[in-house]
Amino acid sequence: VILVLFCCAGVVSASPNLRDLAGELAQKYEGESVVEGADGWLFLRDELVHLSKGQFWGEDAEKVSRTKKKEYADPIPAIASYNKALADAGITLYLMPVPPKALVNPDKLVAGVSPGGVEDERKLYDDFYGELSAQGVQVIDLLPQLAQKSAESNVYCKTDTHFSPEGLKLFADEAAKIIKQQEWYESVDKQEFSEKSQSLTITGDLSQM
Repeated sequence: VILVLFCCAGVVSASPNLRDLAGELAQKYEGESVVEGADGWLFLRDELVHLSKGQFWGEDAEKVSRTKKKEYADPIPAIASYNKALADAGITLYLMPVPPKALVNPDKLVAGVSPGGVEDERKLYDDFYGELSAQGVQVIDLLPQLAQKSAESNVYCKTDTHFSPEGLKLFADEAAKIIKQQEWYESVDKQEFSEKSQSLTITGDLSQM
């Protein structure tokens, strides 16, 4: 089993949708690597540029991709081809996309983002995952759980591009649940591990940038 994670996203108009807001902030912070959000939250500018482009696969891929080789702009054929190559070798690929931080925490980017505008962008990712599924790729979509969990606790780090321990636990738990459902799982030798809680303080990569 292979589990792949990819990371794989001033003054603004009243109740802006997320795509327009991302575009405005990306333009405002042009030349910078990091965008300052609300309450000290930091976001990667390239991520906001990505969110501002809308659909990034299919016929739209060449228009929005930053790659110089436009024939490779659409990510779906490459992922589908890799999935097939693994399947031919007897390997199952589970794709666990890591959604943009601002897509999960739009309120940390700026207060007053239109809920409808956020849902439109989240549906875009649902459509993307659906296209991959139609190509036979097994997608583990955690965007709904991440969005729900973010209302209770931080699933991303405030000054870092990566998940907080809460976010990491969500991914690990979901991966474990999927693995335990496989026919071969019961026949695999098991090991016991001990665990303990530990508090760490980090300097986020966005803060360093």
